[in-house]
Amino acid sequence: MSRFLTTNRNIELLEPYEGKLSCTVLRGEGGSNALDLPDVTSLGVTAQYFTLNNNLSIEPRVALKWKINPKHSLALAYGLHSRREKLDYYFVEKVVNGKNQSNRYLDFSRAHHVGMTYDWNINQNLHLKIEPYFQYLFRIPVEKNSSFSVINHEEFYLDRILTNAGQGRNYGIDITLEQYMKNGFYYMITGSLFKSKYRGGDNVWRNTRLDKNYLLNLLAGKEWMVGKLKQNVLSLNGRLFFQGGERYTPVNEERSQAEHDIVFDETKAYSKRFSPSINGDVSVSFRINKKRVSHEFSLKILNVGMRTGMHFYQYNERTLEIEEKEGTGLIPNISYKIYF
Repeated sequence: MSRFLTTNRNIELLEPYEGKLSCTVLRGEGGSNALDLPDVTSLGVTAQYFTLNNNLSIEPRVALKWKINPKHSLALAYGLHSRREKLDYYFVEKVVNGKNQSNRYLDFSRAHHVGMTYDWNINQNLHLKIEPYFQYLFRIPVEKNSSFSVINHEEFYLDRILTNAGQGRNYGIDITLEQYMKNGFYYMITGSLFKSKYRGGDNVWRNTRLDKNYLLNLLAGKEWMVGKLKQNVLSLNGRLFFQGGERYTPVNEERSQAEHDIVFDETKAYSKRFSPSINGDVSVSFRINKKRVSHEFSLKILNVGMRTGMHFYQYNERTLEIEEKEGTGLIPNISYKIYF
């Protein structure tokens, strides 16, 4: 998906104001129907100004929330969001057709976000949230007459001349079932179904790199109070996730063999996808609580399944073959913290 959307949808459109407002009922003269205004309404405007090229962005935001009853609520939010690109993008300069061109005057990338949230407090400790959403991205930096878009860019370095002519759209639904801490145990299950498309400088709509289509996260943990006074905490936590394969651009094998380097076929950008991946993380910690100070020892192990979901290609000069590689690696992390 685009940078506006990560593996999970991390953009908060607008946090509703949780104040107490009275509910007003509007009735038409002589009519029998009533229109209930939202219990919570939030309006706002955000502004951004970029001094390098004097770009200004005014972004309206609105959020409405209806409290149906103590257990059920419905919310609707809209926001216009803008984003500045990485600073080094603006200092790229090249000679194109005998003329000096640069990215100095790139505009903000912009996106309209519309989201709805249904909340159900099943009981005191169990909560269900359903969130459908739609995002329309515009003024996205792309390269003219190319499938390139910053939406898919993942390299540290960029050397292309860009123009704000790209578009994108993301839509999907997130479902979260969460049990709050009860008797030292908690869990959260999150599932996402989504679709992500973009239009590059060649005006062709394609899948984005992160159009994985589905994602499932399982998170759980348990805490035990230990010690003579039950003041110390031993905790065990784990996370398991399953996700669709990332999209990728196929290799142009003929050109790669001729140049002894990896050359991608940009006319077929992100038309292929890697296999789905499953992985997990675990952690264990022990916290010793004293009157004036606390000590915490922890061990975290990331990528327990040794699968990162990251793939890449390389040209083997010895065998003169193109090889597909997958990033792997179990990452242990041992830490000690002291709290005063």
